[in-house]
Amino acid sequence: MLVKFLKTVSRRWWNKNFLRKNPDLMKHDDNLQKFRLLLGLGRSGTTWLSCVLSETPTPIRFFMEPFYQLKPRVRFSDSGDQTAIEYKAKLQDQHPLSNIFRSLLTPQYDWHSLGLSGNLIRNDHDWQVCLIKEVHSLLATEAMLNFLKCPTVFLLRDPLYIIDSLFARDGLKTTYLCNESKYVNNPSFLKRFSPDPTKDISMILKESVSNGKIRENIILDKVLTVSLIQSMFRVLSSEFQYAQIIEYESLCQSPELHFHSIASFLSLDWSESIEQYLLKTMRTTLDQRKNDYPIFLETIDQIGRPFKFLSKEEVLLCRRVLNDYSFDLSSKPTVLTN
Repeated sequence: MLVKFLKTVSRRWWNKNFLRKNPDLMKHDDNLQKFRLLLGLGRSGTTWLSCVLSETPTPIRFFMEPFYQLKPRVRFSDSGDQTAIEYKAKLQDQHPLSNIFRSLLTPQYDWHSLGLSGNLIRNDHDWQVCLIKEVHSLLATEAMLNFLKCPTVFLLRDPLYIIDSLFARDGLKTTYLCNESKYVNNPSFLKRFSPDPTKDISMILKESVSNGKIRENIILDKVLTVSLIQSMFRVLSSEFQYAQIIEYESLCQSPELHFHSIASFLSLDWSESIEQYLLKTMRTTLDQRKNDYPIFLETIDQIGRPFKFLSKEEVLLCRRVLNDYSFDLSSKPTVLTN
């Protein structure tokens, strides 16, 4: 009870501070359906997807991961990635996330004061759609869908490639998903989204800890967390008519087909210029590789590429554990429908 009380006090303080520092922010609940959400885990291809779609000729406002840089900082967690939030199915009217979304619809604003000048990638004066790409606060996805009721695309990827890319970039000490790994063990979350709620997922983690296998425990912890969040995406896409899933592997196999379908689903116009930009991102040059361009890749080579961080034994272990706990390991080609 004390923890819940303190969180309520903290949320109210944040709202008061946020509105005090930003008195010109307006409520735009009537425009919430102008949002278009692109949600997925970090390292799943969300940057590629959002950057290509942001080339649409449709007038848009486009924010890239606004939650993490927002001022004052949101503190849904006490340490690490503080944007990590516990599972929520509904947002209260004055929840910080509700006010954050309202603020992003403000017609004219000094985005620097909100800490978002670097996250606002495009801001056409006559924008019709507010495109948001986000990889944080994902356990509030169901609450966001209930609050916004806007077209939403979930990008899924083989969980082993997500954690392999994450660890290759940040190392084992990455704070990303550390808080979520605790939150997904919430019984309500597991009952709703675990592929088989009768199986105790935490047992495999306890076994690794008792055996002193620190690296193995960290890897399994992350891969299970990623898989549970993606399982949540699958369930939500089946329940909300304005939410769809697309697999990264499908994007790599047939980019033109799937990007065009996603744009149509999100009511974003397609053009020759966006198609040319897409084709440009599917190739890489030596200079781009040297500068670590995140979206310029030999796209087709990403399917089944060699792992950069995980050993063969670790890959086999993760595959076995995910199979034992009934996770969907397939990468089905998918086509979005309106």
